[in-house]
Amino acid sequence: MVGIREFYDADGELRPGKKGISLPLDQWRQLKNQMDDIEQAISDLS
Repeated sequence: MVGIREFYDADGELRPGKKGISLPLDQWRQLKNQMDDIEQAISDLS
């Protein structure tokens, strides 16, 4: 599993927030392989 989580600063210490996702390795690899297409789609929205 690959964990992606939002962190916040609490009195100078980084702490994990409630927002996040965990992806199995196969889904992580699929997402990683599609990053160029995702970046292009986001750029097209601007």
